Amino acid sequence: MALDAAKNFSKSTLSAGYSSAATSIVLTGGGGAKFPAASFNAVWYNSTDYSDPADDPNVEVIRVTVIATDTLTVTRAQEGTSAANHNTAGKTYTLIAGPTAKLVTDIFSGAAGTLTGTTLAAGVTGSSLTSVGTLAALTVTAAIAGSVTGSSASCT
Repeated sequence: MALDAAKNFSKSTLSAGYSSAATSIVLTGGGGAKFPAASFNAVWYNSTDYSDPADDPNVEVIRVTVIATDTLTVTRAQEGTSAANHNTAGKTYTLIAGPTAKLVTDIFSGAAGTLTGTTLAAGVTGSSLTSVGTLAALTVTAAIAGSVTGSSASCT
């Protein structure tokens, strides 16, 4: 399983309000270019009334599966959230892509493979060292399990 795409400062407002059944949403002009290549999860919330998405009782995590300029194809109600109406007149709705629980879980479950070319010094506890991905120049490494014997051991 590959890690979700990520891009810094991925945020845009939506061009209109949408019902809980909508699976295609349009961002304001130029918004699509702010996001990583699909697929990734994003948070959709009422930014007029809530500066923090966690405070919006109708906040929703969606999965973006296709981006065509500023139009996104989405799967609603992800990561334990419910599909909600985001269409109250006079309100601005914002979409933010960033690390969600799914991405963090994927990183720590070993989704991206094995680190190669690393030598462990004598006395280091561990028989395998797994690199599970790089996100914006940050490499996350899982815990070492087992024990290494001898003067050194190479991970391959």
